[in-house]
Amino acid sequence: MHKGENVVLSALADDLGSISVILEWAAGPEQPLDADVSVLLLGDDGRVRSNDDLIFYNQPSGAGGAVRLRGKTRTPDDESVVYTDIIDLDMDDVPDSVERVLLAASLDGDLGSLADLKYLGLRLLRGSDAVELLRFDVAATQRGLC
Repeated sequence: MHKGENVVLSALADDLGSISVILEWAAGPEQPLDADVSVLLLGDDGRVRSNDDLIFYNQPSGAGGAVRLRGKTRTPDDESVVYTDIIDLDMDDVPDSVERVLLAASLDGDLGSLADLKYLGLRLLRGSDAVELLRFDVAATQRGLC
């Protein structure tokens, strides 16, 4: 996947069922930048249909449980702090009126920018067998433009 590219999920596999979207980032131990992940379920007009279509840390489930934030993990090591945030989507249970699923991440606080991260990437795994269907590694030069 390339910057600015959109992906039609049904084109990735014949039968998606459930998928997991994994956002990973790493920061230096001296500046452990934390991010918050959000999911917006958009109708055919490009807007959320109601507040239930906003999934974030204070509302970790939406679309009747079809979209769930699993929760963030933080793993420190000698050179960096690695964060992982996972979103589970049961594609068969997402309402037909949802045209697009938009994922967003924003830094928590004002201690830095995405360009300060050592690594930022996104992976999409098929739920049935954890096969990686998509990977997007954001280069440092791209992060500065986000």
